[in-house]
Amino acid sequence: MRDLEQIYLDHLQQIAGIISYKLETTPDPPKPAYDATITLQTKTGEQRLFALEYRSHLTHKTADHIITQARQQSPQPLLLLAPSIGVPLGAKLANAGINYLDRSGNCHIAIGALYVHVEGRTAPPQPSTDKGLRSAGYQVLFCFLGDPALINATVRVVATAAGVSRQPVSDTKRRLLDDEYIVKTGHGFRWIPRRQQDALSLWLHGYETTVRPSLVWGAYRTSDASPEDLENRIVSTFNDVGISEFRWGGSAAGFRLTEYYRGERTIVHVHATPGDLRQRLRMLSDPRGNLVLMNAFGEINWQVDQQTVHPLLVYSEMLREKSERAHEAAQEVFDKHVQPLWSNAA
Repeated sequence: MRDLEQIYLDHLQQIAGIISYKLETTPDPPKPAYDATITLQTKTGEQRLFALEYRSHLTHKTADHIITQARQQSPQPLLLLAPSIGVPLGAKLANAGINYLDRSGNCHIAIGALYVHVEGRTAPPQPSTDKGLRSAGYQVLFCFLGDPALINATVRVVATAAGVSRQPVSDTKRRLLDDEYIVKTGHGFRWIPRRQQDALSLWLHGYETTVRPSLVWGAYRTSDASPEDLENRIVSTFNDVGISEFRWGGSAAGFRLTEYYRGERTIVHVHATPGDLRQRLRMLSDPRGNLVLMNAFGEINWQVDQQTVHPLLVYSEMLREKSERAHEAAQEVFDKHVQPLWSNAA
């Protein structure tokens, strides 16, 4: 069981229109994943919400994940609690019907006849949640999320899976222990289930800001009439130049995993590309192009007999697409190929 931070409850008590509240914490792990039920007594009647608390950095990508999950899972209104929710992020949440409250008292609560919106409050600077965590550390975090069994594997095995040296493995695991993402038991280490969501938020932030930029070879525009035509040409060209090891990413991979959605952009992961590949694929540099060539880190993304990189990396890349349908498809990948890994390890 996990208690909500008192600062949120203090702010809640001070919101105009709220007379009192009743808090009921939920078992661990709850289904659907939330931390408490809050029943509000307001001037317009009683209102009940699910409370979902994030204790680490909240990004737009995490917000997309929360919005999609809320649409699919929550039978009643959601109240998102997070350390800091600025105006752009707050607008995204509010437009999606997500109530929120941060540690500074910024909030958006619209349930029944109650409507409260506060923005612009600032809090004293807090230490960054990703301080000291660099690309190698994020890759280790990815492995612990993508294969929870690795949390009890040897340093050497994890380092190979993540494509890093041994020191980041030890450092990252120690940090997860110190920050109470994981706990040591008589049977080894295990995730604190709701803290996996915080770790996912931390990973998505690190992927966007640190890991992905180091992986991208380039973005290009081709004249292919459809993604299928482009994929066929890629396979043929790679065969011609002797590239036998590559993996699909993004919605090209997502469609192979779920057959739910195929976007217009094709992502291919390769370790290296020949110098004349541009000419062979007849592609021009274009940051908004339909083809992205990327590397992929560690053995976890290069599993034998797999067409795609790890589903968690597929999911992370699909969240970068702008369409609501792409986000729904990303959630489908997460629900079918990532969440079961977490559930089985619980």
